[in-house]
Amino acid sequence: MDNLNAYFEMDDRDLLLSIGNALDEDSRAAFPAPVGQLLLNAKNYIHSKLGEYQIRVCGNDTVKELATGGFTTELVAAVIGLIESVTIGAAISPVAILLCKRGVLKICDNTWNLDDSK
Repeated sequence: MDNLNAYFEMDDRDLLLSIGNALDEDSRAAFPAPVGQLLLNAKNYIHSKLGEYQIRVCGNDTVKELATGGFTTELVAAVIGLIESVTIGAAISPVAILLCKRGVLKICDNTWNLDDSK
């Protein structure tokens, strides 16, 4: 896990910038994108992948159990393991932390409520 502790200390804007920088590096642009463009690219990337993340994360019983304990290293590690195959390499940790900070319970609420009603 690439410098996970440093990511835990970052606010949402810095996490988005990390994701934007990873996307920018992956595109191999001749010049670095401006900060505003990096933030927009990161937000668009997360929104475009949110459905995939929900499928992978919300269907996992371990994540469901860990999510009730709040924002923890164990929860982030579990989410990283689930999203790494559908996330650009350098963006995995900041994406996982953003998902966990914003609330896995919130992201998975509809899925888990349907599961509980069965």
